[in-house]
Amino acid sequence: MGIVYQKGAWTLHMLRGQIGTDKFWAGMREYYKRFRDSNASTDDLRKVMEEVSGQKLDWFFQQWLYRAGSPALEGGWRYNPGSKKIEIDLKQTQAGEAFRLPLEVEVSAGSAAKALIAKIEMTQKQQRFEVAADREPDAVHLDPNTWMLFSGPGLRPVQ
Repeated sequence: MGIVYQKGAWTLHMLRGQIGTDKFWAGMREYYKRFRDSNASTDDLRKVMEEVSGQKLDWFFQQWLYRAGSPALEGGWRYNPGSKKIEIDLKQTQAGEAFRLPLEVEVSAGSAAKALIAKIEMTQKQQRFEVAADREPDAVHLDPNTWMLFSGPGLRPVQ
């Protein structure tokens, strides 16, 4: 039941992650300016956010506002020393079609090294991604800055 009440706030948070904080707040100011003291629809919000961001967002609003549920992810990673790449296998386990998920992946390689953030976009129920890395990481974390709504155990190292 909690997702019903939290999904609206999550959707705005994910929209901010999709278009960027500055464009998000510019869009919110423009939306309020245009529709203050009048009626507005979700489609009106989408159009304003598209104008401000320069992005087509129909997929985003359809997926997060008109589709029930949220994604469930599971996956693993391994380092391939021959190609110097981290291989990440992800699977969406929720019922129904795949969600489109722009995700960040954080690669940590030792306490002295700065963590690398790579961006991937999952569009299928099961996908493999590769991230270049000079050495084997200590850890690989999915969505380290918590931009996306999903459930699941996260990434685990596999051999």
